[in-house]
Amino acid sequence: MRELIVHIGASKCASSTVQGFLSLNPVMAAGGRTYVYACLDNNGAVLHGEELAEAGRHSVFGYAASYVAFDWVEQLGQGLRQIADIFDGDESVIISNEGFWNLGIDPSSATIFDDLGVPVRVFMLTRPPVDWANAGWWQWGCWEYETVGDWCDSIGFVDYKAGLDQWKQLRRLKQAYVADISQGPIPCLLDFLDITSGDFVYPEDLNVASSAEVLRLLLGNREMFGRRTHEPEVEFRLNALLNYKGPKPPFALSEAMVRRLVAGGRDSHRQLLDDMHWLRPETKQAVCEAYLSTRPYVGRCSDFDTQTFVSQGFSDSFVALLGQRLLDGRP
Repeated sequence: MRELIVHIGASKCASSTVQGFLSLNPVMAAGGRTYVYACLDNNGAVLHGEELAEAGRHSVFGYAASYVAFDWVEQLGQGLRQIADIFDGDESVIISNEGFWNLGIDPSSATIFDDLGVPVRVFMLTRPPVDWANAGWWQWGCWEYETVGDWCDSIGFVDYKAGLDQWKQLRRLKQAYVADISQGPIPCLLDFLDITSGDFVYPEDLNVASSAEVLRLLLGNREMFGRRTHEPEVEFRLNALLNYKGPKPPFALSEAMVRRLVAGGRDSHRQLLDDMHWLRPETKQAVCEAYLSTRPYVGRCSDFDTQTFVSQGFSDSFVALLGQRLLDGRP
């Protein structure tokens, strides 16, 4: 292969959209280059081409992405060696997992990439840390912690730069591209790849936030549905079944939490923003403010309580839709 391109996340930063696009366009040719999307599955096999596209179509999530286990260094090393054997031409190979950014790179894992003998380029998307923490509460926190405060204590502050800096230690690193999701996940990816045009298939919205009522149903009936911190499949299936477009969940962070998230990471985020790419420069000031200031969150904060949220009940339209779906599926 000509080079290895690694989409490292971050989590809750439009990774599903990027992976959905790559799954629908597993081979892209532009500017005399061929870009190939490859995934490492949980059995250690390498998926690519039509096999990968088929896996994405049949996934409950709507896309294919590389699997990362706790012993990820050994697993990734084996997978990358397979990729190097499969793609022995002039291809640029892309791999993706939203967790790469916070798994980090140490000397043993850096050697895996260096030993490939090809340049490595890293692509990363981020979002304002307060928005990340709020989205993370609904994705992971509310299934594991009693309170939003406990969740925020567990994350400290969101340090994208620290994760990215570890990848910058790679000896063969050629480029590290970072942008905020407001600039458009797919336009940023194409800009990073230097693809200016092409006949691409674009994904529908993937992994968008569930409605408040879907979350209320799942939170209030955890044993029945089995939704757990890192097991969101039932939530994806329920959203696909209902296709319900009700109100989104509330902003769950208090003023004190917002202040701590902003202040704790301000210096790191200021440096990160200096390295960002801006496809929509007119948005730069507002986006930067959301990383560095509490002002964008004035009037949004709340004293959220999970039990109060669960007890609020459901709208007539949601109940009617549930009933209709049950009738649609009756024997």
